[in-house]
Amino acid sequence: MNYHLIDSYNLYLVTISVVIAILASYTVLKLAGRIAVAKGWLRRCWLVGGAVGMGSGIWSMHFIGMLAFKAPVPIDYDFVLVLISTLPAIFASGLVLFIVSNPTIGSLELIGGSLCMGGGITTTHYLGMAAMQTPAIMHYDLTLVLISVFIAFLVSSIALFLTFQLRSESIPKRRLKQVFAAIIMGFAIASMHYTGMLALSFQASSDVALSTFLLTTKDANLLATGVTIGTLIILGLALLTTLFDRQLSAKEESHQQLKTILEGIKVGVLVVGSDSKIYMSNQAVCDLLGKTEIELRNLWETFCQNYHIQELETFNLSKIQTLSKYDWALHEVFCAIVSSQTVDNAVMSLTRTELEKQNWLLVNIVPQLNSDSKIEKVVCTFSDITNLKHKEEALRASEAKNRVLAEVATAQAQELENTLNKLKLTQTQLIQQEKMSSLGQMVAGIAHEVNNPISVIYGNLTHAKKYTKDLVELLHIYQNEYPQGSPKIQAKLEEVEFDYIIEDLNKLFTSMKFGSDRMRKIVLSLRNFSRLDEATMKKVDIHEGLDNTLLLLAHRLKPEYNLPQIIIYKHYGELPRINCYAGQLNQVFKNILDNAIDALRDSFEFYDWTIAEKKYFAPDKNNFLNGYTEQLFNLPSIYIYTKLIDKSRIIIDIANNGPSIPESIRLRIFDPFFTTKPVGRGTGLGLSISYQIIHKHSGILECISQPGWGTKFRIELPII
Repeated sequence: MNYHLIDSYNLYLVTISVVIAILASYTVLKLAGRIAVAKGWLRRCWLVGGAVGMGSGIWSMHFIGMLAFKAPVPIDYDFVLVLISTLPAIFASGLVLFIVSNPTIGSLELIGGSLCMGGGITTTHYLGMAAMQTPAIMHYDLTLVLISVFIAFLVSSIALFLTFQLRSESIPKRRLKQVFAAIIMGFAIASMHYTGMLALSFQASSDVALSTFLLTTKDANLLATGVTIGTLIILGLALLTTLFDRQLSAKEESHQQLKTILEGIKVGVLVVGSDSKIYMSNQAVCDLLGKTEIELRNLWETFCQNYHIQELETFNLSKIQTLSKYDWALHEVFCAIVSSQTVDNAVMSLTRTELEKQNWLLVNIVPQLNSDSKIEKVVCTFSDITNLKHKEEALRASEAKNRVLAEVATAQAQELENTLNKLKLTQTQLIQQEKMSSLGQMVAGIAHEVNNPISVIYGNLTHAKKYTKDLVELLHIYQNEYPQGSPKIQAKLEEVEFDYIIEDLNKLFTSMKFGSDRMRKIVLSLRNFSRLDEATMKKVDIHEGLDNTLLLLAHRLKPEYNLPQIIIYKHYGELPRINCYAGQLNQVFKNILDNAIDALRDSFEFYDWTIAEKKYFAPDKNNFLNGYTEQLFNLPSIYIYTKLIDKSRIIIDIANNGPSIPESIRLRIFDPFFTTKPVGRGTGLGLSISYQIIHKHSGILECISQPGWGTKFRIELPII
């Protein structure tokens, strides 16, 4: 009686078979890249080795997968047939590697290679199955067999495509993609195998021993372990070989690329290894040194055989800078290379006898260190700077000539600039003086015209007052003589309020006299201030000029919206009359006072006077405003102080308790056109012209300012 046997799998061996399939796939992907770049006999060696490695991996996966199969009957293997089953896998692997190593792969190659590889995998699998020997009867499910064949073809197509696509080393993240591709290919190969195993079933008669499978399973594990170790050794050697070959190829390729690059440049390059052998040199170094490559190598070897350690110890790097003897200069360079000294831009002079001319080379020597900070090689470069040297000499001569011309041009330019500045300043001063002269003439004319009617009014006020007094006395006499006048006269007296008129008449004449006096003083001040066109110096009263200027600026001292009145403190000393240009001095006073008023208005704008506690300055005998007796507190104030010194000089101080002037501004405050005021509020000429006027009077004008103490302008004039 025959009955169907139930089989199972050793999961440990199944896992090993899948891992081997993945490793075999990864090895194929690595080998494909090496075969694609190899040439000649090396390419054939890679093909044979790759075919053996890949075929062995495929066969090992299938064989271990069969060993993982556990049946309730003893199983033995025909090892001759097992070994024969490796040949289809090796042959198919070699053909596939040959196809994917071509520059391009078409549809026909892809289909043909897939059929070949799929057939090889299928043949290996079913030959291995045929090698199984058991007392039970083996049956195959044809449908599952066909499915396994299709899977083999599909697996082969995927493997061919992925292997061809990932063989180039320039693909981004190539290694990671190869790992994923190997996993996909490994599981695909395993799926074909276990689908084929699923197609197998066993039937056994009742007399077949069912307990002996335990022994066969133990033997299968030992056999699988041996096959796994052997396969891993083969695949590991293949991967190590690809790794070493890739590194050697990359190093050789890099060396060749560097050689090609060096041959194309005009800089001479000499590379010496740590073993004192020339590692690399280009044609440029031979041309620059006047040697062939063989002569250069012979010269280097001769030097290395004859140099002395003591000579290197006493080697002076500065000798390279000024040598003219050719061989001796090269000898010094060789000493620097052997002693691994760094040379930066050393200029070496060479006399080439065959060319009958002197050349200059720029020498640089750089020792290259490895990862252990030990010298691996020394790179020496030679650059021809002969043309640059000639140009440098010509440039040096030209620079010397240009330097002389530049000095002359600079001196002329400076002189011209000074002249232009003087002309500009003179022109500006002339224009300003012309304006002031015209203004003075106009003011003088207006003052004269206004003074005439004012004089008439002022002169007739006395007579008018006397005449009015006589009329009033006459009216009083009339009232006394005729107390009872006519009703018409009485009515008129009551209508005009005669008693009030008599009482207010004296007040009216007093007010008119005060107003006319005030107008006469203003006209006199205008006439005195407008003496700008006087061509000769006259003795004048300085205090009168200051008072006249203050009178003209009185409207600017009055309180304005949110701004208090500016207080004027005067401390006049006993001064003699000074011989000067009165109109010009009045202009100086006006410029300084105008600036002081502007500073106070700007400083005190939006200031809360109800809580004002800040003391701007409180002058005493110890501070820089020496001589002040008044104390100025939190109100905007201007202090004018005059004094006679040594009976030969006078000083005029005009100080304000506004903000101080920084030193950077004080140094330029008398420069023409320099101003810190907004556009439209100043020309920058007031203090400059004032400085020139005081200088014209042989005097001194200076600005004194300290933080928290306000600003003072001091005028010092000689008594002439």
